[in-house]
Amino acid sequence: MADKQFADGIRAFKPNAKAPDFVKVELTINKAEFTAWLASQPDEVRLTVKQSQKGTYYTEVNTFTPQQKEKDTDLPF
Repeated sequence: MADKQFADGIRAFKPNAKAPDFVKVELTINKAEFTAWLASQPDEVRLTVKQSQKGTYYTEVNTFTPQQKEKDTDLPF
């Protein structure tokens, strides 16, 4: 498992208690920090919002890359 990578300048929080049920997460973005971090990243970055064991939310860079399946060349047809 790779080390966790976090995006600078973006924070995730539980919604306000008065927020409707369809609001799941609130994000706060520090424009200067996030822009500086984003400039050092590839053209497309995936962020995943997760919940810690303590119940707080955080954003993590999603570094998952699917592995290509090798074609089976031993097939009889």
